Amino acid sequence: MLGAGAVGLAAPLTTVSNASATAGAAADSGSLEIVPLTTTSYVFDAAYTSALPFAELMGVTISGDLSLLNGSTLEVDYDPRVMSPTSADSVAASGIRTTHELAVVGGDGRDGDTATLSMALPALDRSSDMEQRAITVGVPLKRTADYPNDAVADPRPTRVRVRTDAASTGAELTVVPDHPDAVSGSAWGGSIAVVWDDLLVGDRDGSDRYSYPAYIRLNSVGPGDVPTGTQVSIAVDASICVLEITDVFAGDDPLQTVRTTQATTSDSGATTIVLTLQQALAAGATLSIALSAHPTPITDDPRDISMARVSLCGPIHSDPLQRVTGAESASAVSESGRPRVAAAFTSKI
Repeated sequence: MLGAGAVGLAAPLTTVSNASATAGAAADSGSLEIVPLTTTSYVFDAAYTSALPFAELMGVTISGDLSLLNGSTLEVDYDPRVMSPTSADSVAASGIRTTHELAVVGGDGRDGDTATLSMALPALDRSSDMEQRAITVGVPLKRTADYPNDAVADPRPTRVRVRTDAASTGAELTVVPDHPDAVSGSAWGGSIAVVWDDLLVGDRDGSDRYSYPAYIRLNSVGPGDVPTGTQVSIAVDASICVLEITDVFAGDDPLQTVRTTQATTSDSGATTIVLTLQQALAAGATLSIALSAHPTPITDDPRDISMARVSLCGPIHSDPLQRVTGAESASAVSESGRPRVAAAFTSKI
């Protein structure tokens, strides 16, 4: 379905929806219907010249004659090179009733085998559960083929079935993406690295400091070039800091110029400088941005201060051809929630 060869995975945009694929007849007595709950991401072909939609399964809703589900098992065949279980439990909900079911994994994907996740469906009470005529089951899978190890040879689509007993299948389907059209072009990606500095702000005792980006580096991870029109946005709190780009150059050589334009906007108390590439940045190349800052008088309560943030955006919003490096943005707040500088304001982002 997705073609032969190695592929890379990216997900600049995901859309949560009920996929169009269903199985079985309409929800009449004596039949079952499965509707998968999916998020759509993209896979790259072997040459990284096109992006193909890929449906990631989050859960299923089963409707119809739920009496058929008593003693049944939900089985999900998945490619273990692309997806993997997140936990040992699945959550099943019918009406106001919720149960946790053990998810058992069979097969390890060796020699190209497909792994299977099996979940026993809960016994339903005819007097209450049957009136709901639908049960929703969460499937504990996540995609694990992430950058930079985002190449998978001939990935297989996920399949779902309800097995009413060892020999019978009540309903089954192949999970397909909502939007089947491929996007042609050269896949590209970028990562942001920031050196943070801090400055003294206000007429205080020297303990109040504000973190700002003093140096930014954009790395082009390839295989395609970072395209013309790509933007690096730098936002700071307008009431605290005046920021200025002092130099833009390629690599570590200040004499090697890169064509860019700058624009400054103000919104909701933040000043944002947008640097736009007027030429492509080749794979493996870097763009360096040097900045300086000075404080502005503080008139408001510092609890309203917003932390500085740097972000990367391609010329096409949520471009399927953009690889997801996980480093498309950086903030003056660390992953732990603490400011980058120990004495910096503790503020909202």
